Amino acid sequence: MEGKSAPIYNPISSVLFLRVQAAADYYTMNQTLMQEVPPVYVDIILDPFIMNIVPRSLIPTAAYIIVLAIGSWFLAKSVNRWIQLFSRDKTEIQKKLS
Repeated sequence: MEGKSAPIYNPISSVLFLRVQAAADYYTMNQTLMQEVPPVYVDIILDPFIMNIVPRSLIPTAAYIIVLAIGSWFLAKSVNRWIQLFSRDKTEIQKKLS
């Protein structure tokens, strides 16, 4: 990379909120491509926040996790009742046989 110098600090650029510096991360046997690297394109996706806490794109995921947690709570309660009922029946049978 001869002939290219490091970027010089420019105090005017400090007012930017976002600066993206990207470089291609690859190696090829093509010497021309290695000497003259094509530009790297970057997509910046800005997601609006709801109540300045949670990104809008995470709301469906959070809702799904909450629904799963509530459903598993009720499922665990019913399984627990079934296990207790099964164990009571077993102990009552053992008492009757004794």
